[in-house]
Amino acid sequence: MRVGICLLTLTPGEMGGTETYARELLRGLARVGEHDYRVFGIAEVEVQGRICQVRVIELPHGAEPLLGAVPLEEMDWHISPVDKRLVPNPKSPEKPLLPLV
Repeated sequence: MRVGICLLTLTPGEMGGTETYARELLRGLARVGEHDYRVFGIAEVEVQGRICQVRVIELPHGAEPLLGAVPLEEMDWHISPVDKRLVPNPKSPEKPLLPLV
């Protein structure tokens, strides 16, 4: 099975976490070499009471699981590099704030 990742909508320097997530995902997949991956579909992920739906793939034995920037953005979590932990969006600390575009 081949995994296809569409990068057509990414504009370098303008996509923030989505660009970083795609770049790190590709680096991670390249690091482990050629493998077959099974795609399991959509799973619901909960992080400290905030929920989102994500696509799940099987990783090779021993690979470290990764929760990327896109799900964290959907759940409105920010990463505090100083404290090395997730912090809620200060504009909406009680629940995710989803902008309507």
